[in-house]
Amino acid sequence: MWRGANRQQKRNWMTFNKQAIVSGALGATASCIAKLALAPESPILARGVCFLCMIGVNASMIYLFVDGMSESGSVVGTALSTAANFSFSVRTHCCCIRPISLFNM
Repeated sequence: MWRGANRQQKRNWMTFNKQAIVSGALGATASCIAKLALAPESPILARGVCFLCMIGVNASMIYLFVDGMSESGSVVGTALSTAANFSFSVRTHCCCIRPISLFNM
């Protein structure tokens, strides 16, 4: 399989797409921020700040997701981003015993 391939090509095959993984983590982070932004017990100012942060994190996520898809292809980029998003979401859910709130911390 690797008969004519040089070491750089072999090493590139074994690397993983960091942009897609970070975009999945940012997606999970944006989800947590959205829960804070839409919490009815939060004050309006805190909700507005969380909403703006959510938009910024989502913009960064989309940029890194598209960059990751262009680096390793759409199937690999989508699979890595989805897996990272799922694993970070499950980790956050398992680590948070009580619901996320700005004032119950």
